[in-house]
Amino acid sequence: MMQVFKELKPLDGRPPEDLKEEVFTSLETLQLIADVIDLFTSQFVLSEAELTNLFDSDFYDEHENKDNPK
Repeated sequence: MMQVFKELKPLDGRPPEDLKEEVFTSLETLQLIADVIDLFTSQFVLSEAELTNLFDSDFYDEHENKDNPK
């Protein structure tokens, strides 16, 4: 049984360059997809919340100053 696996292993112990390039291209594509998903899920929600807080605080401060002049 072990003899069969030894026959499958390349003689120099390195994978073919075209296979290596294809694997790294696939990994880069997966990383890009993960970055896009992260951008449109958690990062979008965080930026939306921060933007909403920014506008709400300005709006509240303006109305408070008009109602209660110091």
